[in-house]
Amino acid sequence: MNYRIEKKEAFRIIGVSAPLHKDIEKNFETVPQMWGNAVTDGTLERIAAMMNTDIKGVLGVSRCGELENWSYYIAVASTHAIEDNLEEYMVPACTWAIFSGSGTNVDM
Repeated sequence: MNYRIEKKEAFRIIGVSAPLHKDIEKNFETVPQMWGNAVTDGTLERIAAMMNTDIKGVLGVSRCGELENWSYYIAVASTHAIEDNLEEYMVPACTWAIFSGSGTNVDM
C-alpha cells in the first residue's frame, strides 16, 4: 500500500455531501451510490472544473465529529464561489495520511 504523511494547512472544499450512518456497514452502500450519482448527474464533471488550488484531484472526505454529525463529501479544493446545490467545508490544518487510488469502476 502506497501512502505518504504530510502536514497541511487548512483548506476549503466544495462539492456534495451526505450524512454517514452510525451503522458503518450502511456506508458501504451510501458512499458508492453517491459516487455513481455524481457521475451520472454531472456533479463530478462540474466540481472538477472548479478545482483551483495546489491540492489536486477529486476528493472523498469523511468528516467525523460527534457521532451524530458525520458526513461524506465528494469535493475539490477550491476558492470558487459556491454554486447552487453545492456545499463548502473548511478542512482544518492537521497531519494527513495520503493514499492514492485507481481503478476502472467508473467510465468517464
